Amino acid sequence: MKKIVYIVLLFVLVACEDKYELTHRWSRPHTGQRMYPIYLDAREILVDIQIRPPFNPQNAFKIVSNDKYIFVGSDVGIHVFKKDDGFPLNFIQINHLKAFDIVGNLLFASNFVDLLVIDVEDPANARILHRERDFFNRYINSGFNLPVVHNQSINANVYEIGQKWVNVTVTITDANPDPDFSEVDEYYRSFTVTQIHQHIPHAVHQDIQLHGRPHVGIINVEGNIYTLGNNGLMRLSYTSGGLTTSQSSNIPDYWQVMPTSNLQYKDGMVFIIGNSGFVHLDYPNQNSTFRQWWGVMDVVSIQVPANSFVVLGNTILSLLDAPGGMGGTWGATSIINVDDTILALGSALTLHRLSWQENWWSWVFQQVGLYQNISGRAMLREGDRLFVAHSWQGLFVYDISDLDNIILIQ
Repeated sequence: MKKIVYIVLLFVLVACEDKYELTHRWSRPHTGQRMYPIYLDAREILVDIQIRPPFNPQNAFKIVSNDKYIFVGSDVGIHVFKKDDGFPLNFIQINHLKAFDIVGNLLFASNFVDLLVIDVEDPANARILHRERDFFNRYINSGFNLPVVHNQSINANVYEIGQKWVNVTVTITDANPDPDFSEVDEYYRSFTVTQIHQHIPHAVHQDIQLHGRPHVGIINVEGNIYTLGNNGLMRLSYTSGGLTTSQSSNIPDYWQVMPTSNLQYKDGMVFIIGNSGFVHLDYPNQNSTFRQWWGVMDVVSIQVPANSFVVLGNTILSLLDAPGGMGGTWGATSIINVDDTILALGSALTLHRLSWQENWWSWVFQQVGLYQNISGRAMLREGDRLFVAHSWQGLFVYDISDLDNIILIQ
């Protein structure tokens, strides 16, 4: 009887071992990189502006003013200062701000793809007068627009703003040696920016590859607000009857600088700056010319040499339209022209002039001033006053009536 029991047990064990080897001979984790789209929930845009206590500007990109106030823009909103003494008043929170300008008491600002018109007569009680939905997502070239899809998990429309690499792990076995990412793909493929930070561990984060859209730009040109249109600049105006738009120019080389990275108005000239160069328009005639120059960060026009341009690219100054070399800066991100002296703002304020070298038959940049105590990311000149937004110390005002002796006023 014992022999029979032993034989039965041996048969069971052998059968179990065969079955185990058949289904579980080996298994191991497999990690791979997968790219998934990243979305922005449209509901994050449709929130009212918020008035917050003042704090120092971070990543300032532009400074504008009216007769009473200075407005410093960053990607999260606008910092407001009194114009007479630079005293910080408050912060107007506008999520996903990329462009803005002001005429009178009307502030025109981008709110991701929406255009806002804000009454800032009393900045402490700023209010939205008008919101134009998807204003910056209507280009006739669909490649410059952000895809909009409906996200089932949150039951709302979302904008695809980029892509992200994620390290994901699945189990493979001898029976299924090819990794199956279908369940993981289903989990990650519809994440919004907010959900990413909630659900994906920081350890598996890789750089987000953003599309760089929406493409926006807003400038004040002699009391008129302009933005980017389909074939050139578009004029905006707002009355109690609402927002009106009109195409003000047709620029033949417009699409050569799209997508744009900057829209500026300096010294009677409009600059539309893109990745491959810039278009400049003489105002008010609006005669346009395309200039190819890769990596343009900023540009100014100068009169000596006659009718030339100085381009800032990768912190280096370059001269166009005349034989010349290059000039180094202290990490400059913006430049302005004061009587043919170039002021370059970065980790310091450097002053440059062009001089003609007969022996070299070339124009040469000469650094004629260095102010290591002046630094920032954005500046605005009004007459003899220079407003500078420092990254963590706030707004400073300088007297530049004597460039050899720039003095802090406030």
